[in-house]
Amino acid sequence: MALEVIDVSKSFNNLKVLDNITFKVKDNSFTCIIGESGCGKTTLLRIVSGLEKADSGEILFNGKKLEINDVGFVFQDDRLLPWRTTLKNVAFGLEVRNDKRALEKAKDVLRFVGLEEFENYYPKQLSGGMRQLVGIARALAINPKILLMDEPFASLDAQTRNRMQAELLDIWNEEKKTVLFVTHNIDEAVYLADKIIVLSKRPARVVEEIKVDLERPRDRTSLEFVDVRKRVLELLNK
Repeated sequence: MALEVIDVSKSFNNLKVLDNITFKVKDNSFTCIIGESGCGKTTLLRIVSGLEKADSGEILFNGKKLEINDVGFVFQDDRLLPWRTTLKNVAFGLEVRNDKRALEKAKDVLRFVGLEEFENYYPKQLSGGMRQLVGIARALAINPKILLMDEPFASLDAQTRNRMQAELLDIWNEEKKTVLFVTHNIDEAVYLADKIIVLSKRPARVVEEIKVDLERPRDRTSLEFVDVRKRVLELLNK
């Protein structure tokens, strides 16, 4: 078992956000966390990453404390540095780690995600989907053991969002990273995930874990897809 979230709770002042969250994530799996807006999904992801501290509970990776260097984080907004080119943005995390091969590795990742032709472009010259892909490339460049993704496609139009979901699965199939993906979009969760963790309203608790046994690529109009989608919706409406 790669990642364990054990009895994690968090409050801000007197507002309890997370209530004894517990779940496990297998190696090389794609897990989605879903819940309504404001239920604490992002807070949970930030705690897993080490960017936020839990009031109680622990995060373990292969039985040990998860180290921040083991984690790549893709934010909801791309957070690209506007004065750096695509190549330099992807290399940023490597440069922070004083990797002498930072630019070489960044070039390799850009080729992998299909953006090598845009390495000298600045963020303002890229589309929304391309900017998010650069954000994913930046997270992959440091070769993390776990990839955390906080609603990375939420700001995209429906067509671009669907395309980015398919591209993400292609990348995941190649890299076989352990992915923990936060979303409030049911269709997205069913399309992407091996397992969906459904959270309650705030304070968030784990309502149910749904294993998604549908073959990929998934047909969003199939009866099986619709059945899983219906089950998630029922749980969210409780």
